[in-house]
This record gives sequence, C-alpha cells and structure tokens, in this order.
Amino acid sequence: MTKLLVLFLGLIMVFPVPLQAEEILLEAHLDVLDQDGYPQGYIRPRQPFALEVVIQGEHVLDLVKIGLKVFDGSTLLYQGEA
Repeated sequence: MTKLLVLFLGLIMVFPVPLQAEEILLEAHLDVLDQDGYPQGYIRPRQPFALEVVIQGEHVLDLVKIGLKVFDGSTLLYQGEA
C-alpha cells in the first residue's frame, strides 16, 4: 500500500494536474425587434420580428462557435450559429 502511495505521489509530481479550470463567464441579452429594428419587447402573432442577441464577457473572442435556438413550446422556430 505504501508503494502505491509513493508511486501515486511521484506521478502527481511528474504530471501535475491543475486544481482549478478556467471558466468563461458570459452574459447574453436577447431583444425582440419589430420589422424596422426597434425594440418591441414581445412577439405579435403573424407579425415580422427580429431577434438581437448581445453577448458580453472577458473571453468572447476565444469562443469557437455560438449557437442560438428559438423555440415556441417544443417547436424549433430558428437555429443559427456564429
């Protein structure tokens, strides 16, 4: 048992593992816009609308992909990536 403990401690010294992973903190804000691009705050039935997503954070440029999915209940209305 002592040999295994010494071997384990030796492996930790040779191959250190970081104790904390770097977290990416993002803040996303979603606005509903009317057909002219002005905020309307809600979606009207059978009226054109646009979605504007603003993402802020320290490491935003390091992200590979950002996806957006819009659902109405369980029906997928829109899916996009940037």
